[in-house]
Amino acid sequence: MIEKRGMLVVELYKKDGSLKQGGILKALGVKVEDKNIICAVGGGGKTTLVEAMAKEYQMAKKMVVCTTTTKIMLPSYGQVLLEENEEMLRQLMKKEGQGIVTVALPWKGEKLTGVSEDFLKKIFATYPVVLIEADGSKGLPTKVPNDKEPVIPKETTIVLGIQGIDACGKPIKKVCHRPERVALLLGKSEEDVITTEDMATLYLEERALRKGCLDKEYWAIIQKVDTKERMELAKQIVAHLEKRGFKNSLICRRKE
Repeated sequence: MIEKRGMLVVELYKKDGSLKQGGILKALGVKVEDKNIICAVGGGGKTTLVEAMAKEYQMAKKMVVCTTTTKIMLPSYGQVLLEENEEMLRQLMKKEGQGIVTVALPWKGEKLTGVSEDFLKKIFATYPVVLIEADGSKGLPTKVPNDKEPVIPKETTIVLGIQGIDACGKPIKKVCHRPERVALLLGKSEEDVITTEDMATLYLEERALRKGCLDKEYWAIIQKVDTKERMELAKQIVAHLEKRGFKNSLICRRKE
């Protein structure tokens, strides 16, 4: 039985005001039988999104490997392999009723780090679905990456840029990872608040969440939209994105 914890509902608003609901994969237009390497980048909500997608694949009886190219917390779902061992990975994948294996290496405490590039390539060559957390944000809702991040493998097919709506209306220094970079990019001070237009800018800027993925399919994911007030803010972000000609946006909330 698949637990509902961690599942997400995607809400897509059309211009006529109608509402469509569904899962992440369907909203992205992803067919479960297709080969895909999907990277999640940006602010808080990456782990929740990866878990939700993994469980959707599991419900469709498809195997999925989860991993990171930076650092992640030890996951609470599926199985975990803490070494670069192809045979053990195969055995874990064959366990009945499972189908989700996170592959990473021990780092500090309950944090894990990525496997080697060579082992990652072996995973890509063997398993049709790989979900990757490709940068960190220290749990903060939004960010601007430094010179060394995100780490997006060239084999990646889809990149999901994520921000938490809880950043909106709060000071940059309180809700942003690398706040000095966010302030510089937006032309603001670290004391200034993040607006819906600012969040749209961070989704689209090549120095922000769209860094290193201009040749990939890219989506703007608005996370933590769990109240009516937050929904109105999220719809404003979508409107800003559409004004700039960008239509690949999803509004997400936890499934009740």
